[in-house]
Amino acid sequence: MTLCACLLLLNAPIQSQTFDVSRVVAAAWESPAPRLGKRVGPPPAPPRPSPAAEWAELARAVADVSPDLVGMIWYDATTRTATAHQTPAVLARLAARFAAPERLVTTQCLLVLVPDEAAGGLPTGVSDLGADGLNALVRDLKSRDKVEVVSRPQFTAADGRRGGGVIDGRTLYAAGEDGQPDAYEFGFGFEVRATPTAADRRRLDLEVEFQHVTYEPGSLPPPTRKAVIAPRPGDIYPQEVEVFAAPPAVTRREVRRRLVVPSGHTASLRVGAFRENGMAWQMILFVTPTATD
Repeated sequence: MTLCACLLLLNAPIQSQTFDVSRVVAAAWESPAPRLGKRVGPPPAPPRPSPAAEWAELARAVADVSPDLVGMIWYDATTRTATAHQTPAVLARLAARFAAPERLVTTQCLLVLVPDEAAGGLPTGVSDLGADGLNALVRDLKSRDKVEVVSRPQFTAADGRRGGGVIDGRTLYAAGEDGQPDAYEFGFGFEVRATPTAADRRRLDLEVEFQHVTYEPGSLPPPTRKAVIAPRPGDIYPQEVEVFAAPPAVTRREVRRRLVVPSGHTASLRVGAFRENGMAWQMILFVTPTATD
């Protein structure tokens, strides 16, 4: 910085401004992950994030303007406002950042089963196929019975936020200690979650979490009775369900991987392998994240 610039900066008027940052810190809210394979009751109301979590979100937004400003912002967790004492130019940049919409990342996923001998026909690692190119390739393999598509979930999350959820699942009920049916979320269930962080407009750091929960059918005892349960989220009417004496034995497989993927490119993950009727199969997850401008 030149001497003239330093003198102008020293002489620049310092002003105080308070910003409403409720939208910025609200990003600290994160829905709880589905608890596959575990006993669950009524979904609890998400707690308000701690002031420390809210401050972390605010600091992330302030650092986009300048990392040096992070320690110069005063945050009031009660009113969700932030106060800064800066030059008008810096205050204007902070106001623009707080008003700017979050960058969104759409992640298209494709979960397939493929025989070992046909797995070589699918891309590995990171490729530039993109969602359209991958779908065309899978359609060709599927027409020749070389691949079986399990699911094609798609979800959108803000930059740096966790998105995704259960792809497919089944709810079973087992008697609780008080004789009331307790819900178990498990069965042929897959969960895919991803946390994309846009390093720039062309490259994404993607943290992928995959979970597959199943059970041995032979470990599930016959139902003992039927019960009526209150409507759950998304339901309108009460349901009559079968209640089992005990939950089955649950098998869980989890894969976590951090990837660097150019926006619009596709990354592949081998998330499982098994044998059925003497044939070896692989379970492969493809993810294609695309960041908005």
